[in-house]
Amino acid sequence: MPDAAPAKCESTGCFGTLEDQAKFEKENNCKFGTDNFCGGKLLDKETQCCGKDPRTGKPLAVDKVMAKKGVISSGLDSFTWTNYQMACPDKKQNTAPPNELWQMCEKDKSYGGGYDIDEVRQNGTARPYCIEGCSIPGYAVAGAVALEIFLFHDRNNPIGYATSSFKPACNNHDVCYQTCKDDQLTCDIKLKNDSLAACQTIPAGHVTWVTKIMLGPVPAIPKPFHTRAACEKAANEMFKVLNEWGMGESAFNQRRQQYCQCC
Repeated sequence: MPDAAPAKCESTGCFGTLEDQAKFEKENNCKFGTDNFCGGKLLDKETQCCGKDPRTGKPLAVDKVMAKKGVISSGLDSFTWTNYQMACPDKKQNTAPPNELWQMCEKDKSYGGGYDIDEVRQNGTARPYCIEGCSIPGYAVAGAVALEIFLFHDRNNPIGYATSSFKPACNNHDVCYQTCKDDQLTCDIKLKNDSLAACQTIPAGHVTWVTKIMLGPVPAIPKPFHTRAACEKAANEMFKVLNEWGMGESAFNQRRQQYCQCC
């Protein structure tokens, strides 16, 4: 009568080498499935994935869901999207419940961007998208107005024409940052192109008059702006600050940590 097949090994420990694994199997008359190992170490498949060390390319056990800000896995590299793509080739949208890194978004409540959430967009069983429009800080809006990059103190429609709002473009940009697919440059270019498309709805000859408040005894003076050109300037400057100056990098990386899981 042939010997019975070895039972499945039950262990939550880690083996430093495959020789250590073989010794455990022999001593316990059991076998591990080959898919339970990563770089010679037993995976906790409930909480870990078999990824790659972004520094060496070798197999490495990586946390399935990130719960701590700034790292891919405890003690590993600081989080960047490039590192995460290397470490987690099988990444997908995060389906885990809220944790220390991510709180469930609620409409009309702030979610860390400085403004209340305008829309909670469902995404199947994955974490829903938190959308807040153009989340430009108030001081940045004021600075842009002072430099005549924006015509008005309105983060969503700084040019003020009826169809020149950048809010739909910014909403799509929020979703792009929260989707485990494109890189930051792709998302930022799409924001710029969507904003420029809004500018094209402005009649070519339209002029916007803005009253400039002068200091001292000098009276306020109305000043004309070519509305479409002003809109295009605002869209291009937003892209420059967000991408070329690197001001969007922190938000992009944070959203990818919150919305992506390793496998």
